[in-house]
Amino acid sequence: MKLVVQVEVVDKIKPSSPTPPHLRRHDLSFLDQIANPCFMPFILFYHNDGLTTLEHKLARIKGSLSKALRIFYLLAGKVKMDQVHVDCNDSGVHYVEARASCRLSEVLKDPEPELLKPLVPFELYDIGDMAAAVQVTSFGCGGLVLCICVSHKVGDALSCISFLNCWAAVSCEDMDCESFVPDFGSAKLFPSIKLPEQGMEALCPIFKEGLVTKRFVFGPSSISTLRDKYSDPERGLRPSRVEALRAFFLKRHMETMRRTKYALVEAVNLRQRTTPRLSFRHFGNIIVILKNMMELADVGEREIVSRVRELIRDVDKECVKQIQDAYEYLKLEAEIVKETHKRGMLPIVFTSLCRFPMYEVDMGWGKPAWVSTVGLPHSDMVSFWDAKDGKSIEVYVTLKVDDMAKFEKDKELLSYISSSSAANANICNGKNKES
Repeated sequence: MKLVVQVEVVDKIKPSSPTPPHLRRHDLSFLDQIANPCFMPFILFYHNDGLTTLEHKLARIKGSLSKALRIFYLLAGKVKMDQVHVDCNDSGVHYVEARASCRLSEVLKDPEPELLKPLVPFELYDIGDMAAAVQVTSFGCGGLVLCICVSHKVGDALSCISFLNCWAAVSCEDMDCESFVPDFGSAKLFPSIKLPEQGMEALCPIFKEGLVTKRFVFGPSSISTLRDKYSDPERGLRPSRVEALRAFFLKRHMETMRRTKYALVEAVNLRQRTTPRLSFRHFGNIIVILKNMMELADVGEREIVSRVRELIRDVDKECVKQIQDAYEYLKLEAEIVKETHKRGMLPIVFTSLCRFPMYEVDMGWGKPAWVSTVGLPHSDMVSFWDAKDGKSIEVYVTLKVDDMAKFEKDKELLSYISSSSAANANICNGKNKES
């Protein structure tokens, strides 16, 4: 089916109280500066709880968003074109209310990422100087979808989820919401620099068209089978869920695209790798993008698991210190990009949001039935998300259209994924009968 939504309200939601003068300038960190300029979309689906009217929900969303922006004030500001700071001028978050022409249950029967794009307020590359944008879409059945888009220039995925959980705490008038107060001091750890005037060549450029994102669901049994298959008892190696799926998808990509040369790109959270360790409250791009070149012709999945595990393990406090030397880091990045092109390596991006508290975002009418995305505007990208049951994993794969036509027909891939009907039934479990 085609999802059609009609925009009914476009507004700016401002912080409930003015940002103090001494907080009006938020310095971006070096890692913020080099982040790709795109929105990160999180889409939360809520069934009708049968208790709260739509009018009450919308009023609560707007009121609590305003209060949450008092705490996360930089999201209501403007990202300046010098890419060095955010003008925290309380201009407000772009806010959209829309109404869908169908029931929520119809969407959840076939929840393909491409279908969900009308639930997102902007094209993901259409970022401008916005730090965040919100769209709330209501359905005739009483169901509701909340989409938050945060600019990757101001924060990473964990930063966005921290804001969502703070917003939910405010909405529920939870006195504990103060525990979500962010630490905006990432620029002290990774000070901003003067970027090269000619700009930096991106290893993973942004695409405005020609891409498609598909969702593949792996149940507990399939994941366990892959973990067993890629284990190496003699070396004491048993892959985690994400390690096994990463190796599986890399090999399936190689087989279907008939390629062997890859530049593996992996986003790694640095918060627990610094000294002292940082908490989840540290807001910003506190991640490092690891890159490792691999010739996969004679490399099996076990070796992939081992290599990537070593690569990530090497990100320790000493590595963090090296990253803090921004100019040396940029120099190394430029060399990697040059060598990648020279050797004909295809960059493939992996990122994991597993174990992130996305399903805790209760705005006052229950936890979300499903949390999803439409993918980022990068080709050859694989993202791992926990399913609501906490055992299955939803894998979002973004490829060029022609490449996806080959990839999604791969027989080995199809032998492991859950059927659409079973996977989508899990999303619909527990829904109100009117949804």
